[in-house]
Amino acid sequence: YRETALTDATLPNDKFREFTLWDDLETRGSGFNFKFGLIFRAADWIRLGAAIHTPTYYTNLTDEWNTSIKSEFDDGFNEVRSSPYGIFDYDLTTPLRAIGSIAFIIGQYGLISADYEYVNYSEARLRSKSYSFFNENDNINAKYTSTVNIRVGTEWRYDRFRFRGGYAFYGSPFKSGINDGKQNLYSLGLGFREKYYFIDFAWVLTKSSEDYYLYGTQDIVVNPVKNDFANNNFLLTLGLRF
Repeated sequence: YRETALTDATLPNDKFREFTLWDDLETRGSGFNFKFGLIFRAADWIRLGAAIHTPTYYTNLTDEWNTSIKSEFDDGFNEVRSSPYGIFDYDLTTPLRAIGSIAFIIGQYGLISADYEYVNYSEARLRSKSYSFFNENDNINAKYTSTVNIRVGTEWRYDRFRFRGGYAFYGSPFKSGINDGKQNLYSLGLGFREKYYFIDFAWVLTKSSEDYYLYGTQDIVVNPVKNDFANNNFLLTLGLRF
């Protein structure tokens, strides 16, 4: 994973002309987990499923980061300063997941399915040989909680075409706070199947909201600005069959 952030500010009516800030972060590592599941055929037209995904153990994660600042003045003087190169090694464990599912088979025409997923985010843990993470793990346990995620989807076939639709609700991982973290996802898809290849196109809309407070203390109460977010993703998949 790599993230680079660039902040640039220009002041045309001041001797201080421009200010640029670079933040760079790269994370490397690996992880593993185990997934166990079963499917029960209750009838020709119904399937019941259950699965357990063990916690994911990310070992030997390494963060490397660097920050640089550049200042430019009208008299031509420029100044560039960089932070010391940072590196930190740690381990991360993400929570267990328990999943129940049901699917209805509509002959040769299509299916309707639903998943119910339980996750306890307070079980996430950070560890390092050089740092205890006691306060961070204590905050995770105090501020995060268990939640459920629900996914519903359907697929219908007509000749070589496939038509898909879905909805997902991801519950808030927080016990309480300004923002609850809930997300609603809507999706539509179209697929085309041939003997030796297939093409799939999908659109996913993710909607969420948050209350933004410019400032505030225990003694001062301010009204928040409500921000609504909508993120559109378009996916195209091309596949070959051998």
